[in-house]
Amino acid sequence: RVGIPLRWSGDTNRVTATPPVRGSLYYYNPARAAKPNARMDAAAAPHYQPQPGWQLVERFQPQPSWLARTLEAAGVARLLPEAVWRKLDHPNEPAYLYRVR
Repeated sequence: RVGIPLRWSGDTNRVTATPPVRGSLYYYNPARAAKPNARMDAAAAPHYQPQPGWQLVERFQPQPSWLARTLEAAGVARLLPEAVWRKLDHPNEPAYLYRVR
């Protein structure tokens, strides 16, 4: 997804899909890197997990959906089961930017 904007900006050489190395910035998205998947086998997965000593630079929390904001403004949100509301309010886990040390 990021390939086109990186090509436009001329920064394709600054981003890799390889495991993070000391001194680099690492964007960790638990939805994509928390466990093995079609692009990352079980042997590689541990190399993409945040490690003790890495410096958290920023946490990216997705904004609540428009539906969640509407339901909250209308006062309906409090009537929904907690699990349903949590999924509407924050459908995705936060992502993190780390400085690898």
